[in-house]
Amino acid sequence: MKPFIAIATLALALATDVLAQVPATRKPAAPKPVAADAPAKADAPAKDAPAAESDAEPAPEPAADPNERTVDAFLREVAEAAHGDVAMGQLAMERGASDGVKDFGKRVRANDTAVLVILGRLAEARGGKVPSGTTQADDESMARLGALQGEAFDKAYMTVMAGRHAMLQSLFRWQYEHCSDEAVKPFVLGTIPAVASHARLSDELNKRVNAEEIKAAEEQAAEERRLAAQKAAEEAAGVASDPKKKRKFTPKK
Repeated sequence: MKPFIAIATLALALATDVLAQVPATRKPAAPKPVAADAPAKADAPAKDAPAAESDAEPAPEPAADPNERTVDAFLREVAEAAHGDVAMGQLAMERGASDGVKDFGKRVRANDTAVLVILGRLAEARGGKVPSGTTQADDESMARLGALQGEAFDKAYMTVMAGRHAMLQSLFRWQYEHCSDEAVKPFVLGTIPAVASHARLSDELNKRVNAEEIKAAEEQAAEERRLAAQKAAEEAAGVASDPKKKRKFTPKK
């Protein structure tokens, strides 16, 4: 019961911030009433009515939400991520340079260890099992991180953590809004505050330890946008000033 109590306690502390981010559902507008004494429109007989256009393009289907998962797929991904977080959190405690990175690794390792215990019970109740180890992708990340030490480790580790925890937060938010499984819904509600906390802390730490790299990347992107806009403006100006470029080609007869 201790892991569950740890997650529940953390959930109570962070639930207010997370739930405040969930948009309220708007009620549909009531249909406008039709006057009972409105004169009937004189329509042509049904046989003379023009047929509906058969070649009209159908309305485009809405794009699939990249965070949509079945309950089983969601639980499997969360378990795989938790195994990776536990393993990489241990590396952060051993190879990190800053106290912030070490503390983050320790926190994530403890919370995700508790998550794995709860996931194991959920899977057993559903007649299945959770993954028992890390994925190949996380094994590769572990190999890269394991070759680093100190500040270099901090930079690489927080880059990985910021990306994966933002993704996990999106997965949990989708389940929060759509999951109807009575056994899984309480797990989502109890865990999403900790997931949101991990996402926020990893983003803050990443911006701190990779400040120079992030600034350089932003400056490079801004310069690329400036050059693209300049090129487009020069091409537009060239076409406007040169009548030959605007003249349409007329084939000889």
